[in-house]
Amino acid sequence: MNGKATILIVEDDNALRDSLRRILMRRNYSIEESPTLKQAMSTVKTTIYELILLDLTLPDGNGTSLLNQIREEDRNRVIVISGTRNLDMAIQAMKMGVYDFLVKPIDREILLATIQKALNVNRQLAGYRELRGSLRDFSSFDRIQFRSRLMRQVIHKAREAAESDRTILIQGETGTGKELLAYAIHNASPRQHRPIIPVNCAAIPEHLAESELFGFEQGAFTGADSSYSGRFRLADKGTIFLDEIGELPQSIQSKLLRVLESGEVISLKSRRMDRLDVRVIAASNRSLKQMVDTGLFREDLFYRVEQIRLIIPPLRKRPEDIKLLADGFLRSAALTYNKEVVRLSHEAQAYMTAYHWPGNVRELKNTVFEIVTFIDGTEIQPRHLPTKILDRSTAGNGPVKTLKQIEEEHIQQVLESTGFNISRAAKLLGISRPSLYRKISAFNLKR
Repeated sequence: MNGKATILIVEDDNALRDSLRRILMRRNYSIEESPTLKQAMSTVKTTIYELILLDLTLPDGNGTSLLNQIREEDRNRVIVISGTRNLDMAIQAMKMGVYDFLVKPIDREILLATIQKALNVNRQLAGYRELRGSLRDFSSFDRIQFRSRLMRQVIHKAREAAESDRTILIQGETGTGKELLAYAIHNASPRQHRPIIPVNCAAIPEHLAESELFGFEQGAFTGADSSYSGRFRLADKGTIFLDEIGELPQSIQSKLLRVLESGEVISLKSRRMDRLDVRVIAASNRSLKQMVDTGLFREDLFYRVEQIRLIIPPLRKRPEDIKLLADGFLRSAALTYNKEVVRLSHEAQAYMTAYHWPGNVRELKNTVFEIVTFIDGTEIQPRHLPTKILDRSTAGNGPVKTLKQIEEEHIQQVLESTGFNISRAAKLLGISRPSLYRKISAFNLKR
């Protein structure tokens, strides 16, 4: 069953239109028809179709006019049907966002398979639209708060990068806001009306990475009861955000390199190669260059990913941003918990500015929300601050610590605060459980 997906057939050949209608209605699709371009352009203004079958050569005009009208609407998938094998026409149609291009006479099985794949893409994209909509208002350059010169330089470069189509690598410690910056770049780019598809590379098991990224055909493996388009196809004409790209296993790194070089994707157990138009933004909290030097990351993939590099400085390197960020989080927390707006006393602000914030902006936000949850009053005094902030030994007055030491201490602190609950600790740290297990082993952390 196809859940009564509604398909619009735009075709002036009455016999072909009737044939298509009968074939599709037997598959439980809901069908609407338009024999002319004028009628089709009128109906698309008021109705969103899961799919449109479009003949480009119509008696009252060229079907590309309809493509221009609907190209900004993610939910309108279009399959072009043409009476000629015109390569230039096919390429132009694909550039305009068409899902596929079929030549008459149309093979029934190929038609049904193509329709099913197009509808699968729609269903898989539906899960991302709510996330995309909720993030759009909060993920613009204007919503990124900063006063520091360091962040001003980053945002200036990111705004320029948004206008290009080159691959971007965002580097920064955990909690610095790499994902927020990636969404801001996408929402300022020419692709802003198309999807941005996030992928947490650290959370995908190695044996599922290929099928998750590039898709699989029905029956490709046990349990594959239907085909899956893969994250790259979902991001076609838009952006894919590869978070923690350094965690990808090397077996997948080589396949990713091929996709980035050719723009072509092949699903698991499929012979069909699809050419995609996807802008790639990657992020890592580790130095990919160091990973290249130690053999953990492919050098050729590194240079392909790092066409533009953005480095978000840690919060301890830009203390002038702490007060501004904290004030914003205080307003959000007050709204969330239905409390009066709380402000920082000068003494509390001094402690918070001196603290080294190993968890960066994420740790600052969590700290502010925790304080507002329990505070009785409208001003935060030093007594309201966590012990870790009041402890001058962590305030950055001693010898400068390495990033490794800071990361180790922070992970140990979070583990102890959660009673070594791996799931809770991983969530607070913003990493996957497997990544946390690896770090516990690497740092030899114990209760």
